Amino acid sequence: MDEPCLRLTEVDLVKNGKRRRYRVFFVVRGEHIAEHLMDLGPSENFKDVDQAQVIGGVTVNGKLYIEHTVGELVDIIHALRLHKLDKSELVG
Repeated sequence: MDEPCLRLTEVDLVKNGKRRRYRVFFVVRGEHIAEHLMDLGPSENFKDVDQAQVIGGVTVNGKLYIEHTVGELVDIIHALRLHKLDKSELVG
């Protein structure tokens, strides 16, 4: 959980004809970005849970800067679930 993580996404995807919730990690492995999918179960188990994306790093002038680990981004996703955002506050 201490791997550098560029992005963590929780999203519903259809695989083999079934809609499921996945946690998708984009981690840094050497000089490459690797994608890892974790199956969290049927999408219907997440009816009241929004899909989410948390950014853990940025690219500036072609250089990658990672600010968070997998564990930190998982903690942020859990915090978002516990403290639902008022989406009307997100639009300016």
